Amino acid sequence: MRPGLVTSMLIAGMLWLAVLNVNTNVFTHSGRWVIQQQVKTSAEAVSMLISRDLNRAGFGIDGHGIVHADSVQFTFQADLNNDGQIQEITWKSVSDEELDPGVLSLMRVVGSDSLMYEINALDFRFEYRDQAGSVTQIPADIRAIRFFIHNESRVGYGEFRERYAVWREIIPPNLNLGTHL
Repeated sequence: MRPGLVTSMLIAGMLWLAVLNVNTNVFTHSGRWVIQQQVKTSAEAVSMLISRDLNRAGFGIDGHGIVHADSVQFTFQADLNNDGQIQEITWKSVSDEELDPGVLSLMRVVGSDSLMYEINALDFRFEYRDQAGSVTQIPADIRAIRFFIHNESRVGYGEFRERYAVWREIIPPNLNLGTHL
């Protein structure tokens, strides 16, 4: 056998393995990036909806409009669509321990209509602040609403799943008017 042919075959084989390795790395990185973006987009989209709703708390009604406020549920009244119709809006977390233990879905209820957002949340909670910035759960004292969403991908690369967290503070202008009953 000719030594030049064997050397050429070895070099070609090593180059082929290098190309496969680069291709695998690019594929893995792009797949992980896609999953990261899906997790981020789902959390950000829901947080935008929640922020929009919370900014309307108390709009178009006398008083503060807050019906219920605890760490897992916030319910308020408002003219949500600026059409003169007062509606009750609720955001809360719900879990199905039999189906997916430890994973939460977020539910938006407007009047009798409800919509479930299944973003694979690990944590979803509210916190309320009064005018001095102290934590409160007294509806008439609430001036700022904070919420936290921590979600995770349903699938992952390797042993790890992608996670993303969103924290927002909303100061609804209608809660700060000083005309609360």
